[in-house]
Amino acid sequence: MNPPSHTPGPWRVINAAPRAGHTTSYLLAGHEWENAQANARLIAAAPDLLAALLGLLNTCELNAQDMEPETQEAINAAVIAIVKAKGAQP
Repeated sequence: MNPPSHTPGPWRVINAAPRAGHTTSYLLAGHEWENAQANARLIAAAPDLLAALLGLLNTCELNAQDMEPETQEAINAAVIAIVKAKGAQP
């Protein structure tokens, strides 16, 4: 198995207000502080979200018989998200 191509979690968000010379927090260009914090929370949750999707897909594969079309669409969306997260094209 190949090692992950991302920095493994767990990651955490530090709610430090930005200030001049502070090297542990920064704002993305043009974003408000609240948006930067929301982005940081999403980024920090990414390894857990990926693991959760992979776990759900494994469960779905075990119970694939008689799958509803809506369920298959959700599975397809999860597979595309995983492929994107791993840096490949869907």
